Amino acid sequence: MPDIFEQNAVAYEEAKRSLAELQDQSIALDFKIRACQRMIKTDPVAALFDQLDAIHQITTDNLDDFYSGVELFNLYADQIDLRGKASDQARYICFMNDLTIITCDPDSIRDSDIAGIKNRIGKTLDRLANAIWPSELLYGHRIQDASDYKVAFYPGAINANDMFPICAALKEEGRSIDAGSLIPARQTMTEARRLTNAINRSLRVSPADAKEIIDALQIDEVAA
Repeated sequence: MPDIFEQNAVAYEEAKRSLAELQDQSIALDFKIRACQRMIKTDPVAALFDQLDAIHQITTDNLDDFYSGVELFNLYADQIDLRGKASDQARYICFMNDLTIITCDPDSIRDSDIAGIKNRIGKTLDRLANAIWPSELLYGHRIQDASDYKVAFYPGAINANDMFPICAALKEEGRSIDAGSLIPARQTMTEARRLTNAINRSLRVSPADAKEIIDALQIDEVAA
């Protein structure tokens, strides 16, 4: 499977940024709804994948964020319009065929269900990542294999070529490396974040562990 997110990456990033800028503003809800619809229409598969990714990054002690994340995923899924281009329909159908988690009603989720739901989301994201980025995940494992300690990947700040490099934090060695010789930089921060989250999941580095490793190096060039 080719990288299904490259086609609309720049337009999607712009739409996502516009939505984020409106979230905390005291403006009419209609503006936020239209911004959300624009983002989904730009790339529905990316919107669904990123929302699942965001849910998986939430720690279990933030239950309100978890419930809101599931509710937002359902909202995004309901907004998908399958009357678009045939290529977009094919990408969406391919994604949904791989998506085996149950998008249940947030009101029916019990606290005891959350670990199981997150586990299913993680398996779904892993399966999709293995199909989309097989080479990148392989090289991520090779970088980890070359170190005696746990490695965490993160998107570096935009470089001179207006690209976001994929970097690896080596906590015990007190340094980080640009993995660009093995894993090409991405054209948007969202692409880079999506990929580094996938590599960390593949390496069984939890979001909390990744943050600890990166923060310990006091890295300044992490993409915001």
